[in-house]
Amino acid sequence: SAFPHLIVLLGQQRDQALGAWRQLALSTLCVYLAAVMVLGLLVNVLNRELGRRGALESKLTRKAAQLRGVYDAAPVGLAFVDRDLRFIDVNERLASTNALPAGDHRGKTLREVIPALAPQIEPLCRQAVDSDVGIENVEITHEAKGATQHWLCSYHPVRDARGVAVGVAVSVLDITEQRRNDLVRRDLEDQLRQGQKLEALGQLTGGVAHDFNNLLTVIL
Repeated sequence: SAFPHLIVLLGQQRDQALGAWRQLALSTLCVYLAAVMVLGLLVNVLNRELGRRGALESKLTRKAAQLRGVYDAAPVGLAFVDRDLRFIDVNERLASTNALPAGDHRGKTLREVIPALAPQIEPLCRQAVDSDVGIENVEITHEAKGATQHWLCSYHPVRDARGVAVGVAVSVLDITEQRRNDLVRRDLEDQLRQGQKLEALGQLTGGVAHDFNNLLTVIL
């Protein structure tokens, strides 16, 4: 109080006062730069991985499209049904045979899509799933509007990664024309055999007549 205009300042040197802050700032900056570098590295790795995955997905898409093209262009009908006998997928050939677009098959049961043939096909599909053994070349026939159709069908269980049967792969080959040709061929063979029998009978008759003529000549 004796010296009202005297002011005494007590403090630290600038470097001493800011030393701790500068050390903290430097540490923070190092951590930040390290984080930025790690983040940049991760982004680079992620971009490479995304690029690789994109190329792989593109390749798989092309392969899937190729397989789908082969699947739809196959000369036999192909289908996959689950354990409940519902269509998962069909190719265009089988869709055309069933007179129903392929997309309209999905989710429907065999009985809903082909009620007339279901009594013949359902037991075979269930047998393939339950016994886990394929069934080859079973002929299925159906008569409609005075015409009989024939199909040669095979049923194979489809298994998941654990080996459990989850459905049935079905292949259907239309052999109606072949059966008709077989019938025509059998008819022709029967006619040929009948003709051969008649020819043999004619030869026998001719021989008997010749012998009879010879005998009659001697008698005369």
